[in-house]
Amino acid sequence: MITDVLTYDYLVLAMGSSQYQTSFSQEAEAKITNYKSLPQAKSAAETLEICQKVVIIGAGLIGLELAESLSRLDKQVIIIDRMNRSLFRYFDDEVTSILLKDLPKNVELHLNSNVQKIVVDQNKHFKEVLINREKTITGDALIYAINPRPNIELVADLIDVNHDGTLKTNEYMQTSDPSIYAVGDLVSVFFSQTNVPSYIPLVTNAYRTGIIAATNILLDVKIPFPTVQRTVVSQLFGHYLGSTGINESEAPYFGFDVQSVAKTYNKASFIQEDLGFELTLKFIFDRTTKVLLGAQLLTNREAKLELINTLSALVTKHTTLDQILTMDFYFNPKFSNPLHFFNDLALEGILKQNK
Repeated sequence: MITDVLTYDYLVLAMGSSQYQTSFSQEAEAKITNYKSLPQAKSAAETLEICQKVVIIGAGLIGLELAESLSRLDKQVIIIDRMNRSLFRYFDDEVTSILLKDLPKNVELHLNSNVQKIVVDQNKHFKEVLINREKTITGDALIYAINPRPNIELVADLIDVNHDGTLKTNEYMQTSDPSIYAVGDLVSVFFSQTNVPSYIPLVTNAYRTGIIAATNILLDVKIPFPTVQRTVVSQLFGHYLGSTGINESEAPYFGFDVQSVAKTYNKASFIQEDLGFELTLKFIFDRTTKVLLGAQLLTNREAKLELINTLSALVTKHTTLDQILTMDFYFNPKFSNPLHFFNDLALEGILKQNK
Protein backbone atom coordinates (compact mmCIF):
# COMPACT_ATOMS: atom_id res chain seq x y z
CA MET A 1 0.00 0.00 0.00
CA ILE A 2 1.34 3.42 -1.02
CA THR A 3 1.06 6.17 1.57
CA ASP A 4 1.72 9.89 1.38
CA VAL A 5 2.85 12.14 4.20
CA LEU A 6 1.36 15.64 4.10
CA THR A 7 2.44 18.52 6.29
CA TYR A 8 0.18 21.35 7.38
CA ASP A 9 0.06 24.62 9.23
CA TYR A 10 -3.58 24.07 10.15
CA LEU A 11 -5.77 21.00 9.89
CA VAL A 12 -9.58 21.06 9.79
CA LEU A 13 -11.33 17.85 10.79
CA ALA A 14 -14.67 17.37 9.04
CA MET A 15 -15.25 13.61 8.95
CA GLY A 16 -18.94 13.91 9.72
CA SER A 17 -20.99 11.24 11.44
CA SER A 18 -22.44 7.79 10.96
CA GLN A 19 -25.80 6.37 11.91
CA TYR A 20 -25.63 4.88 15.36
CA GLN A 21 -25.68 1.09 15.36
CA THR A 22 -27.70 -0.64 18.06
CA SER A 23 -27.02 -4.11 19.40
CA PHE A 24 -29.73 -5.36 17.05
CA SER A 25 -28.20 -3.98 13.87
CA GLN A 26 -25.91 -6.87 13.01
CA GLU A 27 -28.76 -9.36 13.23
CA ALA A 28 -30.36 -7.81 10.17
CA GLU A 29 -27.22 -6.75 8.33
CA ALA A 30 -28.44 -8.17 5.01
CA LYS A 31 -31.22 -5.60 5.04
CA ILE A 32 -30.72 -1.86 5.28
CA THR A 33 -30.12 -0.42 8.73
CA ASN A 34 -29.67 3.25 7.78
CA TYR A 35 -28.97 5.57 4.88
CA LYS A 36 -26.53 8.16 6.25
CA SER A 37 -23.80 7.76 3.64
CA LEU A 38 -24.19 7.82 -0.13
CA PRO A 39 -23.47 4.08 -0.58
CA GLN A 40 -25.98 3.28 2.17
CA ALA A 41 -28.58 5.52 0.54
CA LYS A 42 -28.12 3.83 -2.84
CA SER A 43 -28.44 0.41 -1.25
CA ALA A 44 -31.51 1.57 0.66
CA ALA A 45 -33.20 2.88 -2.48
CA GLU A 46 -32.67 -0.43 -4.27
CA THR A 47 -34.07 -2.39 -1.33
CA LEU A 48 -37.07 -0.14 -0.75
CA GLU A 49 -38.06 -0.26 -4.39
CA ILE A 50 -39.01 -3.92 -4.07
CA CYS A 51 -40.42 -3.74 -0.53
CA GLN A 52 -44.07 -3.22 0.33
CA LYS A 53 -43.95 -3.17 4.13
CA VAL A 54 -41.20 -1.16 5.82
CA VAL A 55 -40.48 -0.98 9.56
CA ILE A 56 -38.76 2.20 10.81
CA ILE A 57 -37.20 2.46 14.26
CA GLY A 58 -37.26 6.10 15.32
CA ALA A 59 -40.09 8.66 15.21
CA GLY A 60 -37.94 11.77 14.98
CA LEU A 61 -37.55 13.98 11.94
CA ILE A 62 -35.43 11.36 10.16
CA GLY A 63 -38.03 8.63 10.65
CA LEU A 64 -41.12 10.69 9.88
CA GLU A 65 -39.63 12.32 6.80
CA LEU A 66 -38.75 8.88 5.46
CA ALA A 67 -42.19 7.57 6.38
CA GLU A 68 -43.87 10.36 4.44
CA SER A 69 -41.76 9.67 1.35
CA LEU A 70 -42.54 5.95 1.49
CA SER A 71 -46.24 6.54 2.08
CA ARG A 72 -46.41 8.53 -1.15
CA LEU A 73 -45.06 5.45 -2.94
CA ASP A 74 -47.97 3.41 -1.50
CA LYS A 75 -45.71 1.48 0.85
CA GLN A 76 -47.05 0.28 4.18
CA VAL A 77 -44.97 1.96 6.89
CA ILE A 78 -44.72 1.06 10.58
CA ILE A 79 -42.82 3.44 12.89
CA ILE A 80 -41.58 2.36 16.33
CA ASP A 81 -40.27 4.66 19.04
CA ARG A 82 -39.59 4.20 22.74
CA MET A 83 -40.71 7.76 23.59
CA ASN A 84 -44.32 8.71 24.34
CA ARG A 85 -44.34 11.42 21.66
CA SER A 86 -43.04 11.67 18.13
CA LEU A 87 -40.58 14.49 17.35
CA PHE A 88 -40.03 14.77 21.12
CA ARG A 89 -36.75 16.63 20.72
CA TYR A 90 -38.31 19.57 18.91
CA PHE A 91 -42.08 19.71 19.41
CA ASP A 92 -44.67 19.52 22.16
CA ASP A 93 -48.16 18.02 22.11
CA GLU A 94 -49.86 21.15 20.77
CA VAL A 95 -48.03 20.65 17.48
CA THR A 96 -47.63 16.88 17.24
CA SER A 97 -51.28 16.20 18.07
CA ILE A 98 -52.34 18.21 15.01
CA LEU A 99 -49.72 16.59 12.82
CA LEU A 100 -50.62 13.02 13.76
CA LYS A 101 -54.31 13.55 12.95
CA ASP A 102 -53.30 13.61 9.30
CA LEU A 103 -51.19 10.45 9.21
CA PRO A 104 -51.98 8.54 6.00
CA LYS A 105 -53.80 5.23 6.37
CA ASN A 106 -50.70 3.35 5.27
CA VAL A 107 -48.58 4.78 8.13
CA GLU A 108 -48.80 3.15 11.56
CA LEU A 109 -47.17 4.62 14.66
CA HIS A 110 -46.19 2.69 17.81
CA LEU A 111 -45.04 4.93 20.68
CA ASN A 112 -43.88 3.83 24.14
CA SER A 113 -42.53 0.77 22.36
CA ASN A 114 -39.18 -0.75 23.25
CA VAL A 115 -37.57 -3.06 20.71
CA GLN A 116 -36.88 -6.36 22.46
CA LYS A 117 -35.68 -8.52 19.60
CA ILE A 118 -35.15 -8.52 15.85
CA VAL A 119 -35.69 -11.81 14.05
CA VAL A 120 -34.01 -12.65 10.75
CA ASP A 121 -34.52 -15.63 8.46
CA GLN A 122 -31.88 -18.18 7.47
CA ASN A 123 -30.57 -15.81 4.80
CA LYS A 124 -30.06 -13.04 7.36
CA HIS A 125 -32.97 -11.08 5.94
CA PHE A 126 -35.18 -9.11 8.30
CA LYS A 127 -38.32 -11.00 9.26
CA GLU A 128 -39.93 -9.40 12.32
CA VAL A 129 -39.38 -7.27 15.39
CA LEU A 130 -40.69 -7.90 18.90
CA ILE A 131 -41.74 -4.82 20.90
CA ASN A 132 -42.75 -4.54 24.54
CA ARG A 133 -42.29 -8.30 25.02
CA GLU A 134 -45.69 -9.05 23.50
CA LYS A 135 -46.28 -7.59 20.05
CA THR A 136 -44.64 -8.87 16.88
CA ILE A 137 -44.37 -6.67 13.79
CA THR A 138 -43.39 -8.19 10.48
CA GLY A 139 -41.98 -6.41 7.45
CA ASP A 140 -39.92 -6.64 4.28
CA ALA A 141 -37.20 -4.24 5.44
CA LEU A 142 -35.99 -2.59 8.62
CA ILE A 143 -34.55 0.92 8.83
CA TYR A 144 -32.80 2.58 11.76
CA ALA A 145 -33.75 6.27 11.71
CA ILE A 146 -31.96 7.25 14.89
CA ASN A 147 -29.39 9.86 15.84
CA PRO A 148 -25.93 9.77 14.24
CA ARG A 149 -22.66 9.65 16.14
CA PRO A 150 -19.41 11.47 15.25
CA ASN A 151 -16.70 9.70 13.24
CA ILE A 152 -13.79 10.37 15.59
CA GLU A 153 -11.92 7.06 15.32
CA LEU A 154 -9.13 8.59 13.24
CA VAL A 155 -8.11 11.07 15.95
CA ALA A 156 -9.66 9.77 19.18
CA ASP A 157 -6.25 8.96 20.64
CA LEU A 158 -4.63 12.21 19.52
CA ILE A 159 -6.89 15.00 20.80
CA ASP A 160 -9.31 15.45 23.69
CA VAL A 161 -12.79 13.95 23.46
CA ASN A 162 -15.97 14.99 25.31
CA HIS A 163 -18.05 12.54 27.33
CA ASP A 164 -20.65 12.42 24.52
CA GLY A 165 -18.07 11.22 22.00
CA THR A 166 -17.56 14.56 20.24
CA LEU A 167 -14.21 16.29 19.85
CA LYS A 168 -13.55 18.93 22.48
CA THR A 169 -13.15 22.41 21.00
CA ASN A 170 -12.97 25.96 22.27
CA GLU A 171 -15.23 28.76 21.05
CA TYR A 172 -12.99 29.25 18.00
CA MET A 173 -13.40 25.58 16.95
CA GLN A 174 -9.83 24.69 17.99
CA THR A 175 -9.23 21.26 19.50
CA SER A 176 -6.76 20.48 22.28
CA ASP A 177 -4.12 20.86 19.56
CA PRO A 178 -4.47 24.56 18.61
CA SER A 179 -3.38 23.89 15.03
CA ILE A 180 -6.21 21.40 14.55
CA TYR A 181 -9.81 22.57 14.18
CA ALA A 182 -12.95 20.41 14.21
CA VAL A 183 -16.33 21.23 12.67
CA GLY A 184 -19.73 19.84 11.78
CA ASP A 185 -21.02 16.60 13.25
CA LEU A 186 -17.72 16.06 15.07
CA VAL A 187 -18.36 18.72 17.70
CA SER A 188 -20.82 19.83 20.35
CA VAL A 189 -22.14 23.39 20.41
CA PHE A 190 -23.59 25.55 23.17
CA PHE A 191 -27.36 25.31 23.18
CA SER A 192 -29.41 28.44 23.81
CA GLN A 193 -29.28 29.87 27.35
CA THR A 194 -28.15 26.65 29.01
CA ASN A 195 -24.40 27.23 28.65
CA VAL A 196 -24.11 23.47 28.25
CA PRO A 197 -22.49 21.97 25.12
CA SER A 198 -24.87 19.64 23.32
CA TYR A 199 -24.55 17.37 20.30
CA ILE A 200 -26.85 18.93 17.70
CA PRO A 201 -25.92 17.41 14.30
CA LEU A 202 -27.77 19.81 12.00
CA VAL A 203 -26.61 21.08 8.61
CA THR A 204 -26.90 24.66 9.84
CA ASN A 205 -24.42 23.95 12.63
CA ALA A 206 -22.09 22.17 10.19
CA TYR A 207 -21.72 25.09 7.81
CA ARG A 208 -21.57 27.67 10.60
CA THR A 209 -18.79 25.86 12.44
CA GLY A 210 -16.99 25.53 9.11
CA ILE A 211 -17.29 29.27 8.49
CA ILE A 212 -16.02 30.05 12.00
CA ALA A 213 -13.01 27.73 11.65
CA ALA A 214 -12.06 29.06 8.20
CA THR A 215 -12.44 32.68 9.32
CA ASN A 216 -10.30 32.16 12.40
CA ILE A 217 -7.57 30.50 10.36
CA LEU A 218 -7.50 33.09 7.59
CA LEU A 219 -8.19 36.36 9.41
CA ASP A 220 -6.44 38.15 12.24
CA VAL A 221 -9.72 38.95 14.00
CA LYS A 222 -10.99 35.86 15.82
CA ILE A 223 -14.73 35.11 15.83
CA PRO A 224 -16.25 32.90 18.54
CA PHE A 225 -19.01 30.46 17.74
CA PRO A 226 -22.33 31.74 19.17
CA THR A 227 -24.94 29.75 21.02
CA VAL A 228 -27.49 27.98 18.86
CA GLN A 229 -31.24 27.69 19.14
CA ARG A 230 -31.53 24.27 17.43
CA THR A 231 -33.74 25.77 14.75
CA VAL A 232 -35.32 23.21 12.42
CA VAL A 233 -38.12 23.08 9.85
CA SER A 234 -39.73 20.24 7.97
CA GLN A 235 -42.68 19.34 5.78
CA LEU A 236 -44.70 16.36 6.96
CA PHE A 237 -48.05 14.98 5.84
CA GLY A 238 -49.36 18.23 4.41
CA HIS A 239 -48.02 20.45 7.21
CA TYR A 240 -45.04 22.77 7.47
CA LEU A 241 -43.54 22.87 10.94
CA GLY A 242 -40.69 24.63 12.69
CA SER A 243 -39.06 24.75 16.10
CA THR A 244 -36.41 26.85 17.82
CA GLY A 245 -35.00 26.88 21.34
CA ILE A 246 -36.10 24.53 24.08
CA ASN A 247 -39.47 22.79 24.20
CA GLU A 248 -41.70 22.74 27.25
CA SER A 249 -41.20 19.10 28.22
CA GLU A 250 -37.39 19.34 28.30
CA ALA A 251 -37.22 22.74 30.05
CA PRO A 252 -37.04 21.26 33.60
CA TYR A 253 -33.98 19.21 32.61
CA PHE A 254 -32.18 22.46 31.80
CA GLY A 255 -33.24 24.02 35.10
CA PHE A 256 -35.97 26.29 33.71
CA ASP A 257 -39.33 26.96 35.32
CA VAL A 258 -41.48 27.79 32.31
CA GLN A 259 -44.96 28.61 31.18
CA SER A 260 -46.30 28.30 27.67
CA VAL A 261 -49.05 29.64 25.49
CA ALA A 262 -50.33 28.28 22.17
CA LYS A 263 -52.94 29.47 19.72
CA THR A 264 -54.23 28.55 16.27
CA TYR A 265 -54.90 31.35 13.78
CA ASN A 266 -57.28 30.93 10.84
CA LYS A 267 -57.01 34.39 9.33
CA ALA A 268 -53.88 35.55 7.54
CA SER A 269 -54.90 39.16 6.88
CA PHE A 270 -57.53 41.70 7.83
CA ILE A 271 -59.54 41.97 4.60
CA GLN A 272 -58.29 39.36 2.13
CA GLU A 273 -59.73 35.85 2.06
CA ASP A 274 -57.31 32.96 2.47
CA LEU A 275 -59.64 30.02 2.79
CA GLY A 276 -58.28 27.17 4.84
CA PHE A 277 -55.40 29.17 6.30
CA GLU A 278 -54.03 27.65 9.50
CA LEU A 279 -51.14 28.64 11.71
CA THR A 280 -50.50 27.21 15.18
CA LEU A 281 -47.92 29.02 17.30
CA LYS A 282 -46.48 28.15 20.68
CA PHE A 283 -44.26 30.25 22.94
CA ILE A 284 -42.28 28.77 25.85
CA PHE A 285 -41.11 31.44 28.30
CA ASP A 286 -39.55 31.81 31.72
CA ARG A 287 -42.24 31.95 34.39
CA THR A 288 -40.60 34.83 36.28
CA THR A 289 -38.81 36.96 33.70
CA LYS A 290 -41.11 36.17 30.74
CA VAL A 291 -38.01 35.75 28.52
CA LEU A 292 -38.79 33.73 25.40
CA LEU A 293 -36.90 30.42 25.58
CA GLY A 294 -38.42 28.52 22.69
CA ALA A 295 -41.12 28.59 20.04
CA GLN A 296 -42.86 26.20 17.67
CA LEU A 297 -45.14 26.57 14.69
CA LEU A 298 -47.24 24.41 12.41
CA THR A 299 -48.94 25.76 9.29
CA ASN A 300 -50.34 24.80 5.91
CA ARG A 301 -48.65 27.74 4.18
CA GLU A 302 -45.00 27.31 3.22
CA ALA A 303 -44.34 31.06 3.27
CA LYS A 304 -45.08 31.18 7.01
CA LEU A 305 -42.08 28.94 7.77
CA GLU A 306 -39.91 32.06 7.64
CA LEU A 307 -41.47 33.11 10.96
CA ILE A 308 -39.26 30.57 12.75
CA ASN A 309 -36.15 32.56 11.80
CA THR A 310 -37.56 35.67 13.47
CA LEU A 311 -38.44 33.59 16.52
CA SER A 312 -34.89 32.22 16.63
CA ALA A 313 -33.58 35.78 16.66
CA LEU A 314 -35.96 36.70 19.49
CA VAL A 315 -34.74 33.73 21.54
CA THR A 316 -31.12 34.68 20.81
CA LYS A 317 -31.69 38.21 22.10
CA HIS A 318 -33.43 37.02 25.30
CA THR A 319 -36.56 38.93 24.31
CA THR A 320 -39.38 39.16 26.84
CA LEU A 321 -43.10 38.83 26.15
CA ASP A 322 -43.51 42.50 27.10
CA GLN A 323 -41.04 43.46 24.38
CA ILE A 324 -42.68 41.19 21.80
CA LEU A 325 -46.09 42.65 22.64
CA THR A 326 -44.95 46.17 21.72
CA MET A 327 -42.56 45.20 18.92
CA ASP A 328 -42.88 47.20 15.71
CA PHE A 329 -44.30 44.90 13.01
CA TYR A 330 -45.92 46.31 9.88
CA PHE A 331 -49.66 46.44 9.34
CA ASN A 332 -51.30 46.45 5.93
CA PRO A 333 -54.87 45.12 5.80
CA LYS A 334 -54.18 43.25 2.56
CA PHE A 335 -51.25 41.34 4.00
CA SER A 336 -51.61 41.18 7.78
CA ASN A 337 -53.89 41.39 10.77
CA PRO A 338 -53.98 44.54 12.97
CA LEU A 339 -51.89 42.68 15.53
CA HIS A 340 -49.04 40.53 14.27
CA PHE A 341 -49.24 36.89 15.34
CA PHE A 342 -46.32 37.45 17.72
CA ASN A 343 -47.86 40.57 19.29
CA ASP A 344 -51.11 38.71 19.81
CA LEU A 345 -49.58 35.55 21.28
CA ALA A 346 -47.33 37.59 23.58
CA LEU A 347 -50.45 39.31 24.92
CA GLU A 348 -52.06 35.91 25.47
CA GLY A 349 -48.96 34.77 27.36
CA ILE A 350 -48.86 37.88 29.57
CA LEU A 351 -52.53 37.49 30.46
CA LYS A 352 -51.99 33.82 31.26
CA GLN A 353 -48.92 34.61 33.36
CA ASN A 354 -50.86 37.19 35.39
CA LYS A 355 -53.79 34.94 36.21
